[in-house]
Amino acid sequence: MAVVSVGEAVLSAFLRVVFNRVASSDILDYLKRRKLIDRLVQKLKIELMSADAVLIDAEEKQITNPAVKEWLDELKDAVYVADDLLDEIAYEALRCKLEAESTSKNILGLKEVAGGVLALPSPRLTTSCPEKCGVFGRDIDKEAIFKLWQSDDASSSDGICVVPIVGMGGIGKTTLAQLLYNDTIVNESFDLKAWDYEFEKDKLILLWMGEGLLQKPREDRFMEFEGNSIRELVELRHLSGKLSISNLENVHCTKDATEVMLKDKRDLSELVLKWKDGHDNEDLEKSRNVLEQLCPHENLNSLTIKNYKGTSFPNWLGDSSFSNMVSIVLRNCKYCFSLPPLGQLPLLKKLKIVSFHGVFAVDHEFYGNGSSTIEPPFRSLEYLSFVDMPEWQQWVIFEGGAVSKLVASLPKAPALHELECDGKIQLASDHYYPSLESLKIEGGSDSLWSLPLEFFPKLKSIQMHKCENLESLSTSEGSHPSLTSLTYLGIWKCPNFVSFPNGGLCAPNLTEIEVSECKKLKSLPEGMHTLLPSLVTLRLELCPELESFPEGGLPSNLKTLKIEYCNKVISRRMEWGLQGLHSLKELNIWSNCKEVESFPEEALLPPTLTTFEILDFPNLKSLNGKGFQHLTSLQSLTIGICKKLQCLPVEGLPTSISKLHIYYCPLLEEWCEQEKGKDWLKIAHIPNIRID
Repeated sequence: MAVVSVGEAVLSAFLRVVFNRVASSDILDYLKRRKLIDRLVQKLKIELMSADAVLIDAEEKQITNPAVKEWLDELKDAVYVADDLLDEIAYEALRCKLEAESTSKNILGLKEVAGGVLALPSPRLTTSCPEKCGVFGRDIDKEAIFKLWQSDDASSSDGICVVPIVGMGGIGKTTLAQLLYNDTIVNESFDLKAWDYEFEKDKLILLWMGEGLLQKPREDRFMEFEGNSIRELVELRHLSGKLSISNLENVHCTKDATEVMLKDKRDLSELVLKWKDGHDNEDLEKSRNVLEQLCPHENLNSLTIKNYKGTSFPNWLGDSSFSNMVSIVLRNCKYCFSLPPLGQLPLLKKLKIVSFHGVFAVDHEFYGNGSSTIEPPFRSLEYLSFVDMPEWQQWVIFEGGAVSKLVASLPKAPALHELECDGKIQLASDHYYPSLESLKIEGGSDSLWSLPLEFFPKLKSIQMHKCENLESLSTSEGSHPSLTSLTYLGIWKCPNFVSFPNGGLCAPNLTEIEVSECKKLKSLPEGMHTLLPSLVTLRLELCPELESFPEGGLPSNLKTLKIEYCNKVISRRMEWGLQGLHSLKELNIWSNCKEVESFPEEALLPPTLTTFEILDFPNLKSLNGKGFQHLTSLQSLTIGICKKLQCLPVEGLPTSISKLHIYYCPLLEEWCEQEKGKDWLKIAHIPNIRID
């Protein structure tokens, strides 16, 4: 509630500031001279007072009521706009006053003397600051504002007490940008936390992205200013936290990037460097030179580079002197022919490489293993991802093994926690991953045909997607590892996947299995009812050769079962043994079985069902009332795409049903639309009926 209290105090104070400005004599005099209606000003004052009166209540209710939160957001936007308009009016009033003084000066015959010139400030922009702008307000007030922004505890009394200063004497939300840009207090001591820089033509635009003084508005960007070039960053010597620089293609002079001296900004922890995607005609050498000059301080711990157009990376990327580097993301650097030498970064935990269309091989350079290297590469790596590398054909094994075209061994990485890659890998028999928790493999050619589970004793999640030649999940002969950490198994679009390990899959904590579009799969893991006691969700989709459930049936704790277009399984539905699944709550059946004309059979389903969906039975003509009578817990029933279904059961539906949804069943819809006679009484008790 501390955040809410601070937010309420800030907005309430800002409302009062705007109210006072509306009531100021300068504003009122100016409006009267322009023949504007006093009644409108009075109405604005009343509206501001009304909003302030309910602000405390609104701040509390916005947490649970989205409509109230939206009202507050709109109020903030409106107050900001009002403040900007008042700034413009105040400027215009001041200009008129100064013009009047100037006229009087001429009439009185006064002359200008050096050092005594009164300069009229340039008008403030609503979305940007000019390079030179006057800052109105006392230095002590500015310091108080900065103290609030720098405070680690947003609820401190020091922070709240200075809030009414904001907006007074010309210090509005736009002027804060001027303060940040020009004021020496900021340049020397202000701790900037989250900034983004973009370039348009030859101009630099600063955008504040933080958790800030007037709370974060509905749009991410709070304020901005324009400077002449990237060199403006030189003036912000004490940047800390995250810095993002966008549109680097608009930096035309490498010298400008040199003068930024990111290497001197030792308090930066996260750096994002972005070129605009699609500028393929850019000078590739210039891109590399710009990146060369944007070398950060060695304290940096996170680096992201996007849409870089160079053919290689500068030497600083991957230098072992970056001893604090924890995360590196390189995305869409499609002209690079090699990867930087990242293996010797001692603390690197996360490495994500995406869309390198020019990389043919991952070789020794990637490991950074020069002749003098003693430490093994990637010794702290926990997450590794290679995505969208269509030309990648070779992966040199660090241990000195040979290059194998189109078949690459995954390198040893004992600390690896998460691995995401395409299927161009082969898991060597001597590789063991004791810390790996998440494995995601997508795509690939003829390299990955079996996944040996004993290599991954700590796996929590396995995802295999579009692995065209994957045939099995396997274990070595005589080995039946207990995958005690495994909670999720998903296999999609693996057309040659045939089998699970012989003897079953021993995973006592596995809670969810999804198998989809595996056209050759004939059977589920053996002994599911005993080896998978924690399984609660089973989804089987588009597996036409899958014949039945394993002997012994499904685990007794199963809660959700979805069978979609597995027609052989549906044909043997009387063997399912669902009556004993006393935890089963949700059942979804999709089928284009032409032989099914009546469904469901008596005693086919357990009485615990709460949600039941029957979809796409092309020849289904009737619903078996005896199959529904014992479903006394059923709450939601959906019937869809059953074009020959004529009516609901003669015996009626369970009285427990509160929601009935019928769609694309033309004959059944016609029956329901009649709304007369005893037939309609069969569903009249259901409070929520939807017929499409």
